[in-house]
Amino acid sequence: MKTPKLKVNFKLTDYVEPHIFKIYLFSLFSILMLAVLVVVGVTIFRSVNAGGDSSEPELYTEEDISAILKSPGLTDFIIPESLESGERGLTLYREPMKMWPESMVERYIIPPEELGIEKIREENRKSIENVLDDIP
Repeated sequence: MKTPKLKVNFKLTDYVEPHIFKIYLFSLFSILMLAVLVVVGVTIFRSVNAGGDSSEPELYTEEDISAILKSPGLTDFIIPESLESGERGLTLYREPMKMWPESMVERYIIPPEELGIEKIREENRKSIENVLDDIP
């Protein structure tokens, strides 16, 4: 005897409204993404806290930090006469010259007069603004 085949004619729309099904899928996707974010966040948090033991040496000492934060003095810009290799982290990339060629002077030197003119312009601008601010 042959067993009859069942014909199943299943339509989801017969049981669930399409807009409700879309809301259900969106909610399921949102919950899944939230779970993934929580797992990633916990993993990152644990890895950061695990590496925070105090056995690692400090990058900077308190002396280094105070030296970095202090205002520069006039002697901070003086290059010593004789530099040994690696002293103070300075590396000279060109041979020192007794006299610079005119092209290098034009390229690298700012005449002090121009610096003075800029300072005078700034002071004049400030004094003019002060005078104009006093006018009612």
